[in-house]
Amino acid sequence: MALNDQQIQFLQWKVKEYSNNNAPKIKDNNTHQQYKVINRTPGDPNSKDVTQAIAVAPIDSSGNVDYSQTAIIVAGTQPENPASFGNAVKAAWDPTSSLTAQTQDVRNFYQSTMKKLADKPNGYISNMSGFGQSGTSVAKVASEQKVPHITNFDDWASVGATNPYILGIVKNFPHEYLTPSD
Repeated sequence: MALNDQQIQFLQWKVKEYSNNNAPKIKDNNTHQQYKVINRTPGDPNSKDVTQAIAVAPIDSSGNVDYSQTAIIVAGTQPENPASFGNAVKAAWDPTSSLTAQTQDVRNFYQSTMKKLADKPNGYISNMSGFGQSGTSVAKVASEQKVPHITNFDDWASVGATNPYILGIVKNFPHEYLTPSD
């Protein structure tokens, strides 16, 4: 069974921090759930590879890692990074650009995570999640690889701009979906 949406939302809040350090675990202090970091990529502001991502698997109360619930979590646009911001602007305003370069980054990260899971018991990517700009790339790669659960998040500006109907639905979501769970 894939991680639930609240767990993925918590991990989305941690992706930028944990993609740039060597911590082996992430802990949710509210639920006490721990996750083993399987893979990470910090992105490189000096290259075209600007994607920040982590792959994690939950750890049960006995300390066993459930590799069958591995999730890939991808950060959105990093406005402070010129390459990332440029990708977002090009995708938004150039009708010939289609998907951003981040799609290949996500595809590469998926492949490198699968290699790390190859020798793990029941190693499987059961969920992928993106935020903002990365959501489209995550959905594309997850559908190509038949990942069963996709959980994407958008900032308020893009949700409102996308469709007033969706904004009305989002306003009715339970509170825990709308606020960070620090």
